[in-house]
This record gives sequence, structure tokens and C-alpha cells, in this order.
Amino acid sequence: MKKMLLCVSLIFLVRTGSAQVVIAKIIKEAVKKVIVAVDLKIQRLQTKTIWLQNAQKVVENAMSKLKLGQITGWVQKQKDLYQKYFDELWKVKEVLSAYHRIKEITGQEAALVKQYHSAWNGVRLDGHFTAEELQYIG
Repeated sequence: MKKMLLCVSLIFLVRTGSAQVVIAKIIKEAVKKVIVAVDLKIQRLQTKTIWLQNAQKVVENAMSKLKLGQITGWVQKQKDLYQKYFDELWKVKEVLSAYHRIKEITGQEAALVKQYHSAWNGVRLDGHFTAEELQYIG
């Protein structure tokens, strides 16, 4: 309807003497309206783009939280596993340390018994001691 009215107006204006000036004004106004319409369309698209970017950020943040939660869970499992492994190794170390200490003590006792037998044999075979003195030493 508007286009038809515009065409009719143009036809009447073309017949008059100042038609060129009027046509220029009409074209200028039409160009202004087209520019304003395009600008509004661009603004709507920009607003929609900003909204979509914000939605993307929300989704990315949610995914990051999910991934961080998964990573945290995995790290905790690893920590628990290695803590258990470390505790078991500590127990083994304590047992081995006790074993080495017992081995040391047993070696010292064996050396002590060997020295006792050596000393006793030396005293017993020595002809300078009487039977009573050997009994007293023993």
C-alpha cells in the first residue's frame, strides 16, 4: 500500500516543475529509512550475538566445573592409592628394620657365646687351676 502511494506521489510530482527537488527529497528520505532499518537490524543481530556469547560462556563455565570436578576426583583417588601404598611400604620398612636389628643382636649373642666357650676351654685346659677353682670360675 505504501509503495503504491509512493508511486502515485512520484507520478504527480514528476509532472510539476520542481519535481526533481521533490524526488531527491523522497529518495533521501527513503535512503534514511532504509539506513535506519538496516541499522536496527544490525543492532538486533548484535544483541542476539552478545546473548549467544553469554550463553556460550555459561555453558563453558559449567563444562569447566564438571571437568574440574572430574579432575579433582581423579586426583583424590590417586592420592588415596599412593597414601595406601606408602603406608604399606612404611610397615614393610619397619618389619625389615626390626629383622635387621634382631639379626644384629643374634650375631652379637653368637659371638659372645663363642668367646665364652673359648675362654672356658682355655681356663679348663690350663693346668694351673685346681678342680675347686674351675668349679668356682664356672
